[in-house]
Amino acid sequence: MKFVYLIVFSFLGGMTRWIISSLFTAQGFPFTTLAINLSGCFLLAFIVQGIANFSFFSKDLITGLGTGFVGSYTTFSTFTIESIHFLQEGNIQYFIIYLTVSLFGGLLAARLGYWAGNNVFKLGSERY
Repeated sequence: MKFVYLIVFSFLGGMTRWIISSLFTAQGFPFTTLAINLSGCFLLAFIVQGIANFSFFSKDLITGLGTGFVGSYTTFSTFTIESIHFLQEGNIQYFIIYLTVSLFGGLLAARLGYWAGNNVFKLGSERY
């Protein structure tokens, strides 16, 4: 079942990224890629901390969500290419901003995802 989840959620994650990228094309600064990657940091931490610790979700489903959906939704390769383009264009300011916001924003988003995963599922389990 793990492979089915991986295939389905990989498709859904890639399609979600494609739709968002199609709807929001950024000129100059890659805000779309940044938003996708930061939201992916949040989602993966939320899945790992919240969903994975909630007993009725199968490990196969969690693998499908984390590795499949989030893995194909986020895009490290696009981030890297956009960073290289800034360097090639001599736009050191955008390069530094992009790297800094991606790194520290990703850490903050992941921390918020952990917090949300803990609290959302803690509240849900108290109701039952």
